[in-house]
Amino acid sequence: MASNKTPNLGLDIWQPDDFFKRAEVNNNFTKLDDKIGTLQTSVIDNINKTSDNSNSITALQKNKTDWKNIREIYGAIGDGSLHPLNTIYGSQTAAITKYPFLTQWLSINTSVNWGTLEVDWCAINQAIADAVDGDTIYHPKGSYRVNQPTHLKAGVRYKGDSTVGYHNGVANYADVNDTNIKTTRIKATGDIQVGIFNYAVGTENKRSVVIENLILEGNTKSKNAIYIYGTAGSLKESNLVMESVGIQTTSSHGILLENVLTCKFNKLNIGACNGYGIKASYGFSDSMIKDTYIHTCQSGGISLSDGSSWIQITGGKIEDNYGYGVEITKGTVGCDFINIQNVGFHRNNKAAVYVSGSKARVGNSTFNNNGLTQTGANKCHVLAANGATLRVNDNDMGSGATYGIYSTGTNTKAYALGNDIAIAAANALYADLNGSIEGRDNILNGVLT
Repeated sequence: MASNKTPNLGLDIWQPDDFFKRAEVNNNFTKLDDKIGTLQTSVIDNINKTSDNSNSITALQKNKTDWKNIREIYGAIGDGSLHPLNTIYGSQTAAITKYPFLTQWLSINTSVNWGTLEVDWCAINQAIADAVDGDTIYHPKGSYRVNQPTHLKAGVRYKGDSTVGYHNGVANYADVNDTNIKTTRIKATGDIQVGIFNYAVGTENKRSVVIENLILEGNTKSKNAIYIYGTAGSLKESNLVMESVGIQTTSSHGILLENVLTCKFNKLNIGACNGYGIKASYGFSDSMIKDTYIHTCQSGGISLSDGSSWIQITGGKIEDNYGYGVEITKGTVGCDFINIQNVGFHRNNKAAVYVSGSKARVGNSTFNNNGLTQTGANKCHVLAANGATLRVNDNDMGSGATYGIYSTGTNTKAYALGNDIAIAAANALYADLNGSIEGRDNILNGVLT
């Protein structure tokens, strides 16, 4: 029986000589799941209710005729081709008459020639400049070219026509050239160094940003597709919601999150990023990643570090990445309360889940052919290291890895309960001289132990 409890949720904490009870573990994760559910409901409530403009998004516009249509109102073209301003407007004055936000923007970005700015980018940013709390900026079917970062405004929904992401077990990028599929693609051109979409939380703390039904496509120079950040050393509630969004081909990460909390990602499709699909650090917390497909990213699928906590990763697939599927590392502060449930991990080059100096739980997930290009500890499905505490429950681990669950490093503790691991018993649950692992009610290569 645990002799101590955490101060906020009353979670059980075991000392080395405490008797370990499965009921206490289940009780801990029931409390965690209830907490995540409360946070999820809170985010959705903030989006849908009408409230004071200074605190959260007001009621979203239900009538499509009230949306700010970037093509009909602001002159976006969206045919996939390049349309610099100077090919349509004969002078800077004429361009500013159509897009008044450029007066201030050009005064700040003095090195940029007005004529090189893309019409599509100007249309999107003028719509943002005109938007107020509760507005929807609508990006109708098309392929829009942007050659500068776009800074999002709080209290606004950014909506397209795409049906992308991970739906009913099928991951899909709709083809913008297929006339039978509605697709909205925002494609970076040139050297976008920060991100296609950026949102600095700052004074906008607790006000929501909603991004729906868009494909964001980078290039070999564009860094992150989405960059959300707060002030260093001061966590901010971003209330970021992304649903049915595709991200592909960035020179860095798909989504980069720093010093923010309260995010919800649902049905995303993130692939072909040179960094991670999602990278979060510096206290990222109170958030959910649901039914998301992350694949073929060079650094790995998801990276959580430096105090990230209260994160729920549930549903979807993380596969064919060149690094770890999910990487949870300490940095300066360990991560805690990371819960991974019902995820398919397949063919990741390193371990599907790597936890270092942090605490996490993995349950009800499937694992096949992970650690493909590795040797030693990394040729496994799940790896705990460097003082991590990892609980691995009720998972289905197939073949293709040398080890099922591998524990290494001083004070590293792995607890395996109720897993079905199709790997030779000697390697299914493995701890080196420094690590430790406890197992109960597991099926190891067909034998209950």
